[in-house]
Amino acid sequence: DKGLELIVGMPGGVFGPADTSLIGVILKRYVQGKLNYFIKTGSKFSWVHVDDVVEGFLLAERKGKTGEAYILTDKYLTMLELLGMAKEFTDVPTPKRLFGPRTAGMLAPFSEVGARIRGKKAFLSREALMMLRRSWVWDSAKARKGLGWHPKDFEARLKSTLEWYVERYGKG
Repeated sequence: DKGLELIVGMPGGVFGPADTSLIGVILKRYVQGKLNYFIKTGSKFSWVHVDDVVEGFLLAERKGKTGEAYILTDKYLTMLELLGMAKEFTDVPTPKRLFGPRTAGMLAPFSEVGARIRGKKAFLSREALMMLRRSWVWDSAKARKGLGWHPKDFEARLKSTLEWYVERYGKG
């Protein structure tokens, strides 16, 4: 109302090298062979590579319309589907022990306390469970059409990301 020229770019679940979020922690533990268990849900996420997000933001700055929001997403996959794709590129097995959200909900407080004691980020947290309890799928058609945003090949982006993690943290 007061003249702020604002254009919003809204990425989905961002992945890429050097990620310090929970997604990065999962990929690090995965390539190290330390992802022994995981939560089994049917929740899908709208995944996008960090470089595609940057490209989307730059396009929004150049071509976006003031007051508009642009969703930047690529593939819709569950976390286990993403890890299944990762297995194709790394030959690291996916987690063998899968348990449901109810069991995870009982374990999360203990994981959080243990992480706090160790001064680390909790791998299994109530926040992560909240994210896994619903699907986060959004349509990027407006960004694709309005900005000319076209993310690069998802599989190639995932492969290069995993190569970075393997090089940095070793292979399990």
